[in-house]
Amino acid sequence: MMKTTKFRGKLLVLTLFILVAGIMISVFSVQRLKQTDTGFPKLQLPKAANQIEVKDLLNLDSLKIEPDETAPVYKLKTVNAVQEQEKIKKALNIRSDAVFGTLSDPASISQTQYIGYDDLSGRWFYQTDMAFDTAENVPDKQESIRIANAFIENNKLYPMDSLGEPIAVADQSGDGIFEPQTTLRWNIFYYPTVEGKPVYGVFRICIAVGANGEIVGVEKLANEYEKVADVPLITVQQVSEEVAADRFMYIGEDDLEQSTLSEVQISLYADVESEFVQPVYEIASNDGSARILIDAQYRSREEDSIHQNRFSLENDK
Repeated sequence: MMKTTKFRGKLLVLTLFILVAGIMISVFSVQRLKQTDTGFPKLQLPKAANQIEVKDLLNLDSLKIEPDETAPVYKLKTVNAVQEQEKIKKALNIRSDAVFGTLSDPASISQTQYIGYDDLSGRWFYQTDMAFDTAENVPDKQESIRIANAFIENNKLYPMDSLGEPIAVADQSGDGIFEPQTTLRWNIFYYPTVEGKPVYGVFRICIAVGANGEIVGVEKLANEYEKVADVPLITVQQVSEEVAADRFMYIGEDDLEQSTLSEVQISLYADVESEFVQPVYEIASNDGSARILIDAQYRSREEDSIHQNRFSLENDK
């Protein structure tokens, strides 16, 4: 009788162990499924006007990708929208009762000023109408860069050591032939990297410096970030399928000739309507004359179909 009782006790313990182990495995599987299949929206990469012609000129036969590789997904850090908007008003000397619009539908806060803010990602922009630029005492290129750097640092818009080298582009009036060219404002662009990787899409900061060194425009489309997951990547075969299905972004010359793409690296892409920064394969020719971006994250065929149908419906609206 004692042996039977002990045997039943051991059997009960073994049954409970198997049950707990089964629950843990199920939970892990569900978490992984959510992370790899439903956690992050599929990237909507823009297409070139000559996309169809380009696709027929790309050769991927020499492409090699390491198997079973993963890459991180990042998320823009959540900010307090109310506090952030108060900070923006103070930085730009905007009246305290100004109401922010959205990125796609900015609000007019004066006859010449517009501002938009996205609550989800914390991205925002401020713009003044260039038609009213006077071109009086516009600083030169280097001074404009200094003013832009100081504006970012003084208002703590982004860590200065992560901004990268600024690129200055002038907005000018006059064609330089029949009318003299006059600089109306300098646009100072910054393209921060994420963990050393370039970010394509919408991940930049631009400070526009106008007459008398005034800040006449700001695009704050890059925010600080945090890593949220490691995701599996697609294979070479799946890359070829993506290209065949016309799901890639082309970067290169319009008059592309037959090109072999063999150089591959993992870069990142930020969609304007998403707070996530996700991995892409950046695949280039040896001479760098042509390159394409492909959503590198593995997703189930079912989820891929859901995302594509959703994107099609949104475009049909």
